[in-house]
Amino acid sequence: MPYRPYPNADRALRQLDRHARPVELPEWRVQLAASARRALVTAEEALRPMTEALRQAHATPSEPVRVVVPAS
Repeated sequence: MPYRPYPNADRALRQLDRHARPVELPEWRVQLAASARRALVTAEEALRPMTEALRQAHATPSEPVRVVVPAS
């Protein structure tokens, strides 16, 4: 059977509201999320110098590396 509109939209919305329950977050989950955000900010600050150095190394041309294999 193809799409059939719900006969009474207000009734359908009331039925959906009846099953909706507000979710209470435990305090430890809120603290965990805040701690994770702070850790990400700290990691970004710690990795920024390395990222900039790698970008700079990639942007500057360098001489080709010559590999010397000793004769056996």
